[in-house]
Amino acid sequence: MYTQTKNAYKNYFNIIYEAGLASSYAHLLTASPLPHEQDSALKIANEADRFYAGETDKTVRVNYAVLLYTLGKNYQKAKSLIEDCIFLKTTAQSSGKKVQQLFLTTGFPMDERQLLFHYIVILTALDEQEAAEKQKKHLTALFNPTGSDITQQKPLILRSVFIGIGVDALLQQWKRPSSIVYNYYTERWMYRTFNCEAVIDVWDNQNTVVQLIIGYPSSLTLFGSIRTGDTRKEFEAICGSPLYRCADTDIYFYQGALLQVLYGNNKIRSIIIRN
Repeated sequence: MYTQTKNAYKNYFNIIYEAGLASSYAHLLTASPLPHEQDSALKIANEADRFYAGETDKTVRVNYAVLLYTLGKNYQKAKSLIEDCIFLKTTAQSSGKKVQQLFLTTGFPMDERQLLFHYIVILTALDEQEAAEKQKKHLTALFNPTGSDITQQKPLILRSVFIGIGVDALLQQWKRPSSIVYNYYTERWMYRTFNCEAVIDVWDNQNTVVQLIIGYPSSLTLFGSIRTGDTRKEFEAICGSPLYRCADTDIYFYQGALLQVLYGNNKIRSIIIRN
C-alpha cells in the first residue's frame, strides 16, 4: 500500500507540481522503511512551504510545522509557523478586512480546529502551560459553542422540516423525494424541487433527519429572508462572524445548529444545517 501511494504521488508530480500535495507526500515519506526517504521528508516540506500564500492557503505551512515537531527537529520553529497561520486570521478579522475570493481557495486544512490542536501540543512540549491552557479553552469553546445546551436549541425550520424530524413527518411535509442514495448508515433524499438534500440517519432505526443540504439556486429561505445566492454580508448580519473554517466552508453557530456555508465571490453557494 505504501509503495502504491508513493507511486501515485510521483505520477501526479510528473504532470504538475502542487505544494499542498507535496507537503502531504513529505508526511507519507516519514513512514518509509528506507532511511534516505525518511531523511528527505523535511526538505520536501520546506520546499513546499515556500509556496505558502497566507490567509487563503495554510496546508503547506501547517504540514511543515507538524513534521518539525513530530520528528522532534525544531519545536520553536514549529510554534512560529503555526502561530503565523492562527494569528494571521485573527489580525485580518480584527482589522475588518475581508478576503475577496472569486473561486474556491486551495490548500486549506480540513478543519481549522486542527491548527489549535497542533498548537496546544507544541506549547505543551515547550512547557508553556499557561498558553496551552488558554488555547485548550478556546478549542473547547469551538466544540461546545455558547448556547449549545440542547434545552436552549430552537430548530431552524425550512417549510415545516427541521433537524431531528422523523421520516414520516418529512414525507408528510415534502412528499416523496426525487431520488434516494443508500448506504449502511444513512439515506440521502434528494428533493429537486427545492434543490435540497435531506440526510437520514437509519442506524439503529433512528430514521431522523440529521442534515439538510441546500444547493443553489433554491426557493428555501432561512431566517425569513436568506437564500443561497445572497451575499456573505447579508448572512453574517444575522449569524455573525464564522466560528472557524473547515476546508472550503465557513462554520457558524445559530440557535443550537451548526451552519456550514460555502461561498463563491462572497455569495452563498450552499448551506449545510446540522446539529
